[in-house]
Amino acid sequence: MLDFILVFCVSYELRLLQNVPPSVLEEIVAELLRRMGFKDIRVVGGPSDKGVDIEAFKVNEFGFREKYVVQVKRYSSGRKVGHTDLQHFIIALKAARADKGIFVTTSDFTRSAVEFIESNYEFKSKVFLVNGFKLLDLIKQYGVPIPTAVPETVLKPPVKVKKERPREVLRVFELEYPIILRYDYEGIADRLGEILKEKYGVEKFSIEKAVLEYAPLHLVEWKAYYIGYDSAGRVRQRTASGKALVLHDGHVILDVSKEGKSWIASEVRRKARLRYGRVKASKLIKGKGVGITAAKRIVKSKVASKYDCSTRDVSIISWKNLYLGLKWVLDFALTYNSGRFEVDMVKDKLKLDFEPLDNETLKDIVSKVIEEKVNENVVSLEPVGHEKYKVVFEGETPRFTVKSTVNRYSGEVLEVSTRFKKEAAISLAKALIAEGSIIGVEEKEEEIIVDIEDENKLYLITIDAQTGKYSIEKDLISHVKAFTIAEEFLRNRYGLQDLKILDYKLVNHRVWSFNTTSPDGSSTISIDAKTGNIVNYEVVFSEKRVRETFLKKYPDKNIATLTFNEETKTYSLKAFDKDYVYEYKVDASTLDYMLENMYLKEEIVDNIAINAVKQIKDTPLNIARRTLAEKNWVIVVETPLWYRTFHIDKVKGNIAKQENLLKAEGAEIFFKQYVTNMYKVSNLEIVQVKQSSTKPNAYVVKLKDPEENYYYAFVDNRTGKIIEHDVLRKHKGIMGWMKTKMYKTKLELKYR
Repeated sequence: MLDFILVFCVSYELRLLQNVPPSVLEEIVAELLRRMGFKDIRVVGGPSDKGVDIEAFKVNEFGFREKYVVQVKRYSSGRKVGHTDLQHFIIALKAARADKGIFVTTSDFTRSAVEFIESNYEFKSKVFLVNGFKLLDLIKQYGVPIPTAVPETVLKPPVKVKKERPREVLRVFELEYPIILRYDYEGIADRLGEILKEKYGVEKFSIEKAVLEYAPLHLVEWKAYYIGYDSAGRVRQRTASGKALVLHDGHVILDVSKEGKSWIASEVRRKARLRYGRVKASKLIKGKGVGITAAKRIVKSKVASKYDCSTRDVSIISWKNLYLGLKWVLDFALTYNSGRFEVDMVKDKLKLDFEPLDNETLKDIVSKVIEEKVNENVVSLEPVGHEKYKVVFEGETPRFTVKSTVNRYSGEVLEVSTRFKKEAAISLAKALIAEGSIIGVEEKEEEIIVDIEDENKLYLITIDAQTGKYSIEKDLISHVKAFTIAEEFLRNRYGLQDLKILDYKLVNHRVWSFNTTSPDGSSTISIDAKTGNIVNYEVVFSEKRVRETFLKKYPDKNIATLTFNEETKTYSLKAFDKDYVYEYKVDASTLDYMLENMYLKEEIVDNIAINAVKQIKDTPLNIARRTLAEKNWVIVVETPLWYRTFHIDKVKGNIAKQENLLKAEGAEIFFKQYVTNMYKVSNLEIVQVKQSSTKPNAYVVKLKDPEENYYYAFVDNRTGKIIEHDVLRKHKGIMGWMKTKMYKTKLELKYR
């Protein structure tokens, strides 16, 4: 009797919470948080609360302030919070940038919801679930007052739902005994939804019928007396007791308090104190089970067998009748399909009777969607690929190519993409501008742009690539009028006469671009087709125009050469007068002349160098080399014995520097004179003259006299002076010969 009173009180208080207005329940939870030590509590619930009803802060065990968000759901006992609700709450938690979250409900959580949190490593320690019973315990623990006024209908004993109620798929059945379920309706519906989504890609479905098969279940409290041994090993009479659970098929769980792994035992412990059962379904089917008398007998027999005693030594203390949910059968419907989902809750086995739609049915579904979208009949449509639960169709209508993805189980069209055909765009443009000529078609991802021109105007037809809707831009000038504007501009500003069009094009559907030519030069010019304004231009004057302009500007000069650089759009012009040569860089677009180089003519600097040679009393033979450097002319004059190099300022004509280089003949003559004067010999024969490999600015000269004495010397090739010399005299006799040979070898090695 005491158990019954406790169960009634708990049920009554929980129904009080389930029937208060949502705003009152939020205030109760906020007060509870305040008493639990939370600070800065703010109730933010309402129609646009974005999944958060309460915000609060609390300092954790490490002294850090953490932000909590709370969602409060006032649900009746028959409605549980599913994992989808928790997914939305986690999104709200992240959006609020909170550290932790608390989900409070006056009902309970489905098994899938609890597993969703417990299996999620990231949120297992961040999201706390508080069901109705736990909420009631906390309210009592912290002394939070709750309203005591409850509508009269809540206080009345529960009654069975009448059959005459409005037609609905589901009803709430109230049974005379509590019912033990592995899955309630919400749980089994969530399970079906998870399977349909994961395996078949189906998110939208409706349950047309939910049938629950159930059978009697008995909870029998027993006590047994048996002979056993105490801790000292002495024979004593002992007792054992427990609460046995007798299933519909006669199977017995002797003590539900010790069955930790059995879901049935766990649910019995949770619901044993309830007076009646409540279940949501379309239909209930009650199966046969073991009667209470047979259940008592079975329990006695099992206990006696376990403790090796007589059935007379086993007493039945009390018993309670329950129901056990055996099987759910759910008939569900999709947009174009249906199926059946069966769950054996005792064995936890699932069966889904669900077949895909055939391709012809899918084709009809997709065709209908396409025709509604483009308002045209489908000409062809074929499946081109399968991907898990999807079928991809491709085809066409008279004006569109189409591609669609459809769920092969539900028939839901997941995606339809249409593309307006290029030839359809051209046909549309010609139909809109009957006298026009197509001058360009550009296909973009989102649109197709057709450029069409008649005698007077340019038209831009922009067609939506997905829908075929179009717009026309009309107030644009034709290429003829645009060229008239360009011609007038080039004639007035640059004097280009008799312009002719080489080619033209429409750029970006907005700008006319012309390439032109004339005797005075060529040009590239762009005209805005909307405004007629000059967008940009470039003029390249012809050689004829460059020559005319130069001679007019510099009448005392003559043009030697004129070349054009296509890459830099510049002319290189070389001109001259009686004394100088001039090199200009001419901008072909502006006719700006930039003097890059100016220097004396070759014949003038040649005369300066020859006169300089004569002044040093040498005889010039010819100009050996002539080079124009950055600042000077470098002129090399050849004389009988020397190469005379003069660095002459290229503009002023001054000799900046002079260098001399002795010829090989000069080195020979200088050494012969030296030997003749020093050793009084004549008729010297030249043996060798070469550039020294050991002394960079010297010749090696080797002479021989009539007595076969040899003379070696290094001759400076800049001054003609003898740097060093040696004499190899011929010795007589064998020893003299040997001595001569050894010395010659030494000199040959020295004079290289």
